[in-house]
Amino acid sequence: MKKYIIIAIVLLVALGAFFYIKNEKPQMLEEVATIEKENITGCYVARLGKDIYTLEITSQEERLVNGTLRFKNFEKDSSSGTLQGTYNNDIILGTYAFQSEGMDSEIEVAFKKTGDNFIRGYGDMSTSTNKFMDIDAIKYDDSVVFMKEECTQAV
Repeated sequence: MKKYIIIAIVLLVALGAFFYIKNEKPQMLEEVATIEKENITGCYVARLGKDIYTLEITSQEERLVNGTLRFKNFEKDSSSGTLQGTYNNDIILGTYAFQSEGMDSEIEVAFKKTGDNFIRGYGDMSTSTNKFMDIDAIKYDDSVVFMKEECTQAV
C-alpha cells in the first residue's frame, strides 16, 4: 500500500512540475525574444573637436549586424569601410574592413551600448590577426560617445 502512495505522490509532483513549466516557458521565450529584437539600426556620431566618427548600423537580423564605420579626422588620415559583426548583451563585436592611405585593412572592433548611444572598446590586439587577444579584457572608453542621430545629419 505504501508503494502505491509513493507512486501517486511522485506522479502528482511530476504532473505539477509539467504544468508549471508549460505555463512559464512561453513567458520566458517571450522575454528572450524581446531582448533579441532590440533594434539598434541607425546612425551614431562622435565628435571630438573637428574630428567626426560615424557608426551606422544599416541592417540587423537577430544577432547579426552590418553597417559602415567612418573616422573623418581633421588633420590626419581618415578611414572608412564596412562593419560586419554580432550584437549580443549590449555589445557589438565585429570586423571593420576599411581603406586608409590607399591600403585595404581589417581590424576587430567593439562597441558597448549605453542608453541610446555606443562607446568604443579597446584592448590588446594580435598583430597577426588584428583581433582582440582577450575579449573579456576589453575596456570601453566613455570619453568618446557615439550619440544616436538622424542619419541625414551624420557626416
